[in-house]
Amino acid sequence: MPESTDRALCFLVNGLLTTDKYEIAGTLFDEMLSRQGEIRLLILYKKFEGWEEAATKMDMGFGLKYGSHLTRMALVNPPAMMISQLKLRKAERDKCEVRYFNADDFQTALAWVNE
Repeated sequence: MPESTDRALCFLVNGLLTTDKYEIAGTLFDEMLSRQGEIRLLILYKKFEGWEEAATKMDMGFGLKYGSHLTRMALVNPPAMMISQLKLRKAERDKCEVRYFNADDFQTALAWVNE
């Protein structure tokens, strides 16, 4: 998303999560890690349709590879299943503060993730 900064990456989920989206995100995560030594993340859920099969495996790998580098995560308008999944996988993000925001609180979430 254009709201991404040197401090935080912002992603829009609008449809099915696919492997090509994870490949792009991985490149951006690696760049953020090399610049900042941490990853701050905002995800805006406009329309979540799940994962394609191969992307499900990539999602699990992302948690293992990048979870320990996440320090702040703002989820805007997340579906209930994403909240549940994040709670189940909390151990992957041992030092990450996660906050959930309503759809109309995007600017508040953006300010928080960039603090």
